[in-house]
Amino acid sequence: MQIIIITDEASALIGKLYLGHERTPLLDQAETYQGSAVRSESKSTNNCFQKGKEHNMISAAFPYQKKRQQVLGLEMAYVDEGQGDPIVFLHGNPNSSYSWRNILPYVQGSGRILAPDLIGMGDSQKLPESSPDSYTFVEHRRYLDALLEALDVRERVTLVGHDWGSALAFDWAYRHPEAVRGIVYMEAIVKPVSSRESSETGRKIFQELRSPAGEQKALEQNSFIEFNMPAGIIRTLTEEEMNEYRRPFGIISTRILLTRLDRPSRTGCSI
Repeated sequence: MQIIIITDEASALIGKLYLGHERTPLLDQAETYQGSAVRSESKSTNNCFQKGKEHNMISAAFPYQKKRQQVLGLEMAYVDEGQGDPIVFLHGNPNSSYSWRNILPYVQGSGRILAPDLIGMGDSQKLPESSPDSYTFVEHRRYLDALLEALDVRERVTLVGHDWGSALAFDWAYRHPEAVRGIVYMEAIVKPVSSRESSETGRKIFQELRSPAGEQKALEQNSFIEFNMPAGIIRTLTEEEMNEYRRPFGIISTRILLTRLDRPSRTGCSI
C-alpha cells in the first residue's frame, strides 16, 4: 500500500510525500503536482495564494455531470469518469464533490474516478427524518459502504480523503485491507483527539460548536459555510464558489447535518 499526503486547493501545505511499496503512474503524478504545490506555496511574496487574490489555475466551474444511485432507499450523487482501477475521492464537512473539481482533471486517465457526495451533502438526498443521532460517522459510513458496493468498488482501490472524508477512507481501508492500493489524505483525521490535545483556539471552536449557541449559529447563520469554511482557506472564495457551497443548505432545516460529525454521539465518533 502507498500512503500520500498532498495539498488541496484550499489548504496550506500539510506534509511531505510518503511512499509505500507500489510505484504507480498515479503516484508519479501526485509527486509532480505536490512539488508544484510546494513551489507555489513557498513563494509567500507573490500573489498565488493570498487572501483577496485569485489563483489563475483555480476554476469555479464544475466540469462533470453527476450520476445518481439508489442507496438504502435514498439517492446518492457522484462523479464517475474513466475506466480502470477505482480512485475514490471523499470530501469533508461542509463540502461535496465540488471540492475536487480542480483536482480530478489531473487524475483522469489514471483509472476510474469516483467522487461521491456523502449522504445529505452536495446533491445527495437528505435523510427523511433527522434526530440527534443522524448524520454520525457511522451513518455516513453505512451509506458510503452501500454506494461503493453498488458501484462494484472491490479491489485495487486508491482512496483520496479530505477532513472527515479521510476518516472514512482510513476506516474503509482498515476493513478492506486487501482491496486497497493506496491512500492519499490531507487535513486528515487520523485518530480521535481529546480536548487536552487541542490548542486553546481549537478547544474554544469545538466547545462553541457543541453548545446550544453554536448550534443555533450554525442553523440560523449557516456559520459552517459562511464563517468556518472560509476561515480555513488560504485564498478568498469567489461568490460563484460560495453559492455552490451554500446551495445544498439554503433551508435552515438542512443545516443540522453540518453539526453532527463534530458532535460526540453514542452511535458515532467525533474529533
